[in-house]
Parts: sequence; C-alpha cells; structure tokens
Amino acid sequence: MKKRCSKCGMLRAQKDLVLLETGEYLCFSCWNKDLATEEKPKM
Repeated sequence: MKKRCSKCGMLRAQKDLVLLETGEYLCFSCWNKDLATEEKPKM
C-alpha cells in the first residue's frame, strides 16, 4: 500500500515511511530533517 508523506507529499510504500503518533506519515528524508533540527543545542 502506498501513502503520501504529510510534509513533502512524496508517494512511497508504507514500509518506507515513518508513522507518527498523530497518525501522519513522514518519508525518511523529512523525518531525518526533523530529528536534526530537534537535536540542535539551544543558546
């Protein structure tokens, strides 16, 4: 089954997407970008 990334709209197989607690799907590219921005130290 194919689903769309809720951030960039890319159509991917469901196994290639990350399911968030909100029920939305993110592709690995968007998910990694979100992780990178969360891990930056706040000054």
